[in-house]
Amino acid sequence: MWMNARDRSIKMVYCPIDYYRDESHIHSSANFLRQCETILVHCERLLPVFEPYCKRVQFVEHHNRFGLIKPSSYKPNGYAVWVGHSESLTHAFRWLVEHPLGLYIKFLTDSSVPVQGLLPIQDPHEIIDWNPLLQRDVMAGAKVAFDIKGLDFNQMHKPPVKAQQFIASGIPFATNLECYSAEYFAARGFQIVSFVETDRWFSQDYWRKTTSTGEELRTRLTLENVGLHYKRIVETLLNT
Repeated sequence: MWMNARDRSIKMVYCPIDYYRDESHIHSSANFLRQCETILVHCERLLPVFEPYCKRVQFVEHHNRFGLIKPSSYKPNGYAVWVGHSESLTHAFRWLVEHPLGLYIKFLTDSSVPVQGLLPIQDPHEIIDWNPLLQRDVMAGAKVAFDIKGLDFNQMHKPPVKAQQFIASGIPFATNLECYSAEYFAARGFQIVSFVETDRWFSQDYWRKTTSTGEELRTRLTLENVGLHYKRIVETLLNT
């Protein structure tokens, strides 16, 4: 159906979400990508990767789907939370082996995976079967949140969704600073702390800065505002 779309005046908009595993995978789609009028990406690091194949490559946001309704209060004590697919647990566990956090950790994942086979960590922890209501309950009670990315292409080009949902919820967030989330927020004036900077991460000052940044995110990343951005993109294409 997409073959010769441009010759048939068909304007295709393509939004690959966490699909491509490496640049060679993208290159293998070159014929299809060249037929697209616009490619929408959720990570700005992907803009130059797709630009050789399409003249219009744009960054778009995810909406704040799982953010708390009300920002979290500062918690001098409590547990840490991690949310993600079970396949990503290895990255978090490997990091925690070398950098024990010293907090009880709740891992919310897509299934109750057995601990056997995962790298052991020194901190106490709990692996919980994910659902959206439970995620909000766990987030509301968390002192801090974190995410750890691997160094492969797919991990380094993940969108900043987790960081956004925690920061928009007023939950102090940390990560390994090679990941795109740290870059995304730094470009917008907020410095995410490194996972190893626990004194700053656990501080009330960092919580205040998180909450301030979160207020802007809560307004900008509503479903309505993100939807309007998509609408404007489509309208622009229809009018050109």
